[in-house]
Amino acid sequence: MNLAWMALVVGSVLGWSFACMVVAGSDDPPVSPLVLLKAGQAPVALFGHDPKRSKPHLDYVQLPGGPVVTRRFPMVKDQPGETRDHPHHRGVWFAHGDVALENHKPPLPIPGLAGIDFWSEGAGRGRIQTRSPTPEHGPAGEIIWTCDWRDPAGAILLTERQTWSTQAVGPDWLILFETELQATAGTVTFGDTKEGTFGLRLAEGLTPKRGGVLTNSKGGKGEAECWGQLADWVDVSGTLDGKEVGVALFDDAGNPHRAAWHVRSYGLLAANPFGRARSGFPGRKGQTDLVTLPAGATLRLRYAICLHEGRADPERLRRAYTEFCKGRGNAVQCPPAPK
Repeated sequence: MNLAWMALVVGSVLGWSFACMVVAGSDDPPVSPLVLLKAGQAPVALFGHDPKRSKPHLDYVQLPGGPVVTRRFPMVKDQPGETRDHPHHRGVWFAHGDVALENHKPPLPIPGLAGIDFWSEGAGRGRIQTRSPTPEHGPAGEIIWTCDWRDPAGAILLTERQTWSTQAVGPDWLILFETELQATAGTVTFGDTKEGTFGLRLAEGLTPKRGGVLTNSKGGKGEAECWGQLADWVDVSGTLDGKEVGVALFDDAGNPHRAAWHVRSYGLLAANPFGRARSGFPGRKGQTDLVTLPAGATLRLRYAICLHEGRADPERLRRAYTEFCKGRGNAVQCPPAPK
């Protein structure tokens, strides 16, 4: 297996020139030192982890040497041709719109929510903060962040351990993401809302409303056939800066809670393992049980971003997805998504 891991940028010519290009014109610069996610020697993303922001995220996601496939707003306010809706859509991120801690009263309750909204930003919303400006490193070079999910008053509801790495699968690249959510403060319930959870905001030119083609592993096409459905993956492919490229999100078949897909033609791709019938997801019709994490327990979830050249090829994506699932110790052939 060909693996390539991230690097902490401390002064390499390649890293710093890329970093300077990334933050130029930004009204919301990252803290120093900058941390790059790399595929071999080529940068594929930049970490944003300033505790003043609402949550850690990836910015400037790109194929090695290819176009940037994620929207730059709101990290860069004046990117030509970009929309400015949903300012909480920060590149690539993990958060959820309703997280309730047992016997905890939200400092600023939000109508319709039982707990704290970590998906959106603004008054009454929570923050996901890294404990350190520099990450830990795993035994194979993985980048690891420890984060606290805090309410508006600073109280901790959850502790999270995020692990990021990259992997080559043939000509394609995977950005691997694993989260371990730990109920360190008491029993936590993840609310039934469509606003979640592992999200990516596409570059404007790649969005379905601009001609990008949205598909899923079950043969669905377009928002109408993919939104709220259960599937192993969703993909958007199109032409960006004159190149045919695509971005797929993978939901590990071994996840204890499979994702319904909150995908929109304006450019949102999000795997949501917690939304149920109230969210309106067709794939969760009639399902009302909520995901609860008992005090002291840990929930482990695993996702990936597949960056590929050319239009979506279902067989090629299936092979990449199978390779991804192997990383968790599943069988070589991953089981199909639940019906």
